[in-house]
Amino acid sequence: METARLWIRTLASSDERLYCTLYRDPATMRFIGAPMSAARAARSFRAALAAGRKLPVDDLFLAFVEKATRAPIGMGSLQRFDRTRRRAAAGIMLLPAKQAQGYAKEAFAAMLHLAFAVLALEEIWIEFSVDHSAARRVAAAVGLSRSGRRRPPRGTDRRQIWSICRASWLSLTTCRS
Repeated sequence: METARLWIRTLASSDERLYCTLYRDPATMRFIGAPMSAARAARSFRAALAAGRKLPVDDLFLAFVEKATRAPIGMGSLQRFDRTRRRAAAGIMLLPAKQAQGYAKEAFAAMLHLAFAVLALEEIWIEFSVDHSAARRVAAAVGLSRSGRRRPPRGTDRRQIWSICRASWLSLTTCRS
């Protein structure tokens, strides 16, 4: 897939450095979880690659490549596929130097297109800390809204779930055309 500033492709073996950099960085992981050790990040990367080769897909990992520099700047995922309800969880991580430049919104909008137009899912949901204002802004900007569903908090972190259904996305994309 491609957007105005990004190429979006499935995770490849050449993305190990990007993956490990993101998952080992304390600033990037601040609202996600504890940064991983080098060994754990490498194992997690191998698992992510293997998940992308499995059929049917349970977890899909994507790399975001900046067109201007041809450098990978982040990644996204569609995970926890629920085939019965046709829904999945989404997430995005960007290198700190590429945050707050509109890339998250651009990438997330493309991921919604992939989920709804290509994979024919009915719902995409995200879970994030109530303290993560950037995640809230991106979610709202691409049409997600706070869900009534609740998940138990992780430790002391208060979590919220936002989602968008295919019908809502279709009406948004029709209105923007």
